[in-house]
Amino acid sequence: MKILSEKQKLIRHQYNIADYWDNQDQDTPESQDQKKKPTNLSTPDKWELNKGLKLRPWQEESRDLWFKQGKRGIAKVVTGAGKTILALSIVEKLQNKDNSALRVAIVVPTIVLQHQWLSHLKERSNLPESAIGLMGGGGNADFEGDCKILICVMATARKKIPEIVKGQAADSLMLIVDECHRAGARKMSEIFEVQRSYNLGLSATPERNDESDESETFQDEEPEDKPSDESLGILETELGHVFYELDFARAIEMKILSEFEVRHYGLSFSGLERSNYEKLSRKITELRQPLMAANRSKFFMSWVQKTASGNGPQSENARNFVNFSTQRKQLLYHCANRQKATLELVKESLKKGKNTKVIIFHESISEVMKLFALLLKHNLPAVVDHSKLPEKFRSESIHMFREGAAQILVSAKTLVEGFDVPEADVGIVVASSSSVRQRIQTLGRILRKSKKSNLESAVLNVLYMSQSTDEFIYEKHNWDSFIGASRNHFFTWDP
Repeated sequence: MKILSEKQKLIRHQYNIADYWDNQDQDTPESQDQKKKPTNLSTPDKWELNKGLKLRPWQEESRDLWFKQGKRGIAKVVTGAGKTILALSIVEKLQNKDNSALRVAIVVPTIVLQHQWLSHLKERSNLPESAIGLMGGGGNADFEGDCKILICVMATARKKIPEIVKGQAADSLMLIVDECHRAGARKMSEIFEVQRSYNLGLSATPERNDESDESETFQDEEPEDKPSDESLGILETELGHVFYELDFARAIEMKILSEFEVRHYGLSFSGLERSNYEKLSRKITELRQPLMAANRSKFFMSWVQKTASGNGPQSENARNFVNFSTQRKQLLYHCANRQKATLELVKESLKKGKNTKVIIFHESISEVMKLFALLLKHNLPAVVDHSKLPEKFRSESIHMFREGAAQILVSAKTLVEGFDVPEADVGIVVASSSSVRQRIQTLGRILRKSKKSNLESAVLNVLYMSQSTDEFIYEKHNWDSFIGASRNHFFTWDP
């Protein structure tokens, strides 16, 4: 039997994904159940959850503060700094010192993040597999029997967790909500109906999302739960106040994260793209006036979307407004210079270091696949990940990127929240929402720069269409104060 080289394995994987995608109707994500192996090992009296790891000073400080703050609260910590290790250090101390009967429900927004927590516990804890259960993502475990830690996907947990935690179990339950800003959304906040004694929230940005005129989620995008206006208040009421903060500047100063720079590239429209964009913008402006006059809600787009689904006097205007806004955003996504600039940036990055790793982000799944096809056409070592690929392809893509067989990972929003992609040196945001949270989390994906890389610092390249609604994010927020003027650089792309 011929043994394939790493390059041959990558080529085979690329072909398999391309062939799969060509034969899909591209409607429904496929997943693969993760089955837990039975075991008869008993749970130790004292848990060890971070074996072989030494806590950083900030993690020790944060852990101790959580206990002093009444064993509740939110840790606001930049992506990539080690929130998972912090959380499990708190659990370990709580179980060892205060409550030997402790049960823990860890609620996460995605299956990918669920498996990350599971992988850490399998590798770093002294708990038998029977003590760790999965709810959602193919798992249906509960706290019956030996299960002590239940890792739950939020969409499933909001319905099931309040039902299975009753009586004495509530007296010993700790609720951990990872990426807790997601739990501020109206539906997801049902998770807080569970009875419990201890609370911990984890997030880089627990504040609510910003309402913007371009806040729609389209069919082709990765889904996202948008918190409501009251989300931060809900989180603080249910989980506690923010008891610890670690921002970019401090994390870099403490050498937790690598130094970085952000390069913003303004792209130009083609003549036809500009003409179509301006036509759609005029229609949107004309419809906005009567809608604004009729709006009695604090948040305009939320009101418009609700009105569009009804039969009121402004419903027709609202439907047209949403339709034209959708067309305009899709036009922005598909602008030709996004692909051209991305390809050039990838090639430039790989020239600077043979071990350089690049993550490419896009909102649109179809555009992700077009970029993947473009990179394959140029014989570049790329893999792809998004929610409409089968789990086996997604896992293999991440593995190849992690091990270095692939140097480029093209992703939709699935990597923005909750997947630990190590040693990425360059990020390219081809298209994104105007959410500050998403930009923060994208930065966190690339700030663990590879020691093998020849680059002096991690780099995030942000592409936007000049003189368009893409520029709203720069009007709403001072990016120099956000990440530091010395790290922000603005350019005009000249194809």
